[in-house]
Amino acid sequence: MMEVTRIEELVNSRCEELGIDTKELIRRAGYSTYNNGIRRLMELFVGDFKSSRGLIEKLPNALELPEDAIQQAIEQTKQDERDAWEAAWRASFKPHAIVRTDMNGRPRSITMAGLTDAGRHKRIEFTDDIQPEDYIKVALSEYKNRERLINGFFYEPLEIIVNFSPDHASRYTLNGVFLGDLDHAYRNGMSIVEIR
Repeated sequence: MMEVTRIEELVNSRCEELGIDTKELIRRAGYSTYNNGIRRLMELFVGDFKSSRGLIEKLPNALELPEDAIQQAIEQTKQDERDAWEAAWRASFKPHAIVRTDMNGRPRSITMAGLTDAGRHKRIEFTDDIQPEDYIKVALSEYKNRERLINGFFYEPLEIIVNFSPDHASRYTLNGVFLGDLDHAYRNGMSIVEIR
């Protein structure tokens, strides 16, 4: 079951205070058809603030609340999403290495990289039987195997970063020379392809 978001809590509690149901809320928001209004309301509740922006603009009047109250609930919902994503990432973290490339890791072609999941070539996974002191040796060997693929999709490789934990990583040259420690894991960028 999905957790109730802050914006959903606010809308539901305010509807209860006003003694109105969902149908009345949708009418107050200016939707002529229930289906369009309920679709936007559900998008809002799951955090799709782009698709529900028209509804968001109408909510202060429909709920008889100041705009700030709506915006604060939306910001809290966004923060809760970030916190949940961070907690899930930390819980599922496994040591790995990342080949950091020039241009802040951006691919040469964002479209092709997104469609082919090119970022996977820069991430080197370690099996459970590999000892932490051997991570850089394994990463260097695997980098050599993937060098052509990485160079094909991305700008010049700069270094290898070994992520030991969410709060500790080490930087190495492409020849394995230690460059320094980081107080956080280095993360690859993400691309999200959305087709509507």
